[in-house]
Amino acid sequence: MTTIYFESIQPYELRIPGFSKEGKHHLPQIFLGLLVGCNGYPIGYDIFEGNIYEGHTLIPILERFEKQFSIGHPIVVADAGLLSKGNIEELTKRAYKFILGARVKNEGSEIAEIIEGREWANGDLTISIDYQKYDNDR
Repeated sequence: MTTIYFESIQPYELRIPGFSKEGKHHLPQIFLGLLVGCNGYPIGYDIFEGNIYEGHTLIPILERFEKQFSIGHPIVVADAGLLSKGNIEELTKRAYKFILGARVKNEGSEIAEIIEGREWANGDLTISIDYQKYDNDR
């Protein structure tokens, strides 16, 4: 999910000024959701009005993709922008598998110490840290 802005001052249909990650709040934009396959190639997309809050788009777009492509539950990989308590509850309630990026500073001191205490070599992606949280998340 991301925003795409247009170099125009005229809003039109879905192109409405809203929050912009590029700082272009005054320009019309749309909100784009993209579905990719295991190989990373795009399978489908959907768009929303440019002034919608991205946290409100996750479940509707998942349901549209499932219906449109008859794929069952996709695995959701999302950043902190979609990491709301409501979205996590909905994903869990609907039995989705998901990976959500979180900000270390929001995870509490115990998890922050584990992550910040780990020495990472440049390009070190083979070793992971799996930490079981109090609510069975990890």
